[in-house]
Order: sequence, then C-alpha cells, then structure tokens
Amino acid sequence: MIRLCFPTFLLLLILMSILKDRKFEQSILVVIAVIGLTGWIGLTFLVRGEVLKQRALPYIQSCEVVGISAWRTMTVHLLPNITGPILISFTFGVAGAILSESGLSFLGFGVQPPTASWGGLLRQAFDNPLEYWHLTLFPGIALFIAVLAFNFTGEGLRKALFPR
Repeated sequence: MIRLCFPTFLLLLILMSILKDRKFEQSILVVIAVIGLTGWIGLTFLVRGEVLKQRALPYIQSCEVVGISAWRTMTVHLLPNITGPILISFTFGVAGAILSESGLSFLGFGVQPPTASWGGLLRQAFDNPLEYWHLTLFPGIALFIAVLAFNFTGEGLRKALFPR
C-alpha cells in the first residue's frame, strides 16, 4: 500500500541509480526487471477488485449453492469474466513501460549504448538538437506511434469488451 504513494518513475530512477552504483551492467533485461517489479502492484489491485466484484454477483453464488468446486468456478466462470479488464490494463501498462524505459534511457539510467533505445537516441541529440534533428524527429515519432498504438489497442479492447 505504501508503494502506491510513491511516484513510480522516481522509484525507477532510485533503483536504477543503486544498480548503477553497484557496477551492475545496465542491459535491457535489468531495465525490464526493474519496470516489471514496480509495475505489478496496480494490476494486482485491479485483479483483486474485479474478483471481489464478480464474486458478489449471483452467478458465482449459484455455483456455490449448486456445489460446483472452487477450481471449476474460478476457471470456467470467474477467469473469463475478469480477463477483459486485465487485458485492457495490460495494454495501457505496456505503453507506460515503453515511456518509462525511454525516459530512463534519456536520463542515462536505462539501456546503455551500443544497445539501441529511443530514449538513448533522443539523448544523443540533446546537446545540439538543430544539428542532430534526425535523432530527435524519427525516434520521437516512433516513440509516439508505439505508445499511441498501445493506447488505441487498449481503448479498442475496452469498447469491444464493454459496449455501452
């Protein structure tokens, strides 16, 4: 619960700086692990809330009354009804992870050269953006399109799974 009060990007910066001080090689796997370790909490609360919401509905109560086993109730009835919100949240989470990785790489705490990163390319153009305009424009457009695609995918899933 305390983790929700702490800004995620600040926590990412602190963890990556600790790993950098300890001479940890900053590979893409380390960045993915750190983003994954900080990003699962919100999804966990969403899953818990959805399970509690679905559990209070009459169809789950009728399964309990009829005597269907808990495993069958979870796999056949509960899991298919909570996968929609999980998938939607996952697509928005991927967009956030892309932005976090590029932000960390831009600040020098993410993936290090020679591994390519959109944030690393934007950082290379930071000293003289007019001379290296191509390192600002193309990675910026690619980053924008990738995040926009995941956000549109999440929005499309939301509209398809929950039409109102």
